[in-house]
Amino acid sequence: MDTQNQKFGEVSISEDVIATIAAEAAGSVEGVHALAQTITSNFKELIGIKNGSKGVTVTFGDDKQVTVVLNITLSYGYKIQETATQVQAAVMQAINEMTGYGIAAVNVNVLNVDIPKKETAAEA
Repeated sequence: MDTQNQKFGEVSISEDVIATIAAEAAGSVEGVHALAQTITSNFKELIGIKNGSKGVTVTFGDDKQVTVVLNITLSYGYKIQETATQVQAAVMQAINEMTGYGIAAVNVNVLNVDIPKKETAAEA
């Protein structure tokens, strides 16, 4: 958690808040199907460790810069590099606008592509 001294006292913004902002920003990008969970995040949930923004990891550097790692699933048919770059830009802008924090890096891991199931004649 990062704490900044203000004129009237301290303001603290937790990693979970930054992760929520990042998740919402990433989800707003066309082509992002969902945040992807890793085996580690599934294990943490299984043993009871809170993981509110699954698929997002946030760390504060010594220089008060934020590093965000997002694990995402893209929708089939979207250009991976272009969509990931749009996610990086959206996340950087949202965090900066809402918190004023600098961003050291936004790393995007595309872990899956969602391919829609084709409807068969029997299902129609």
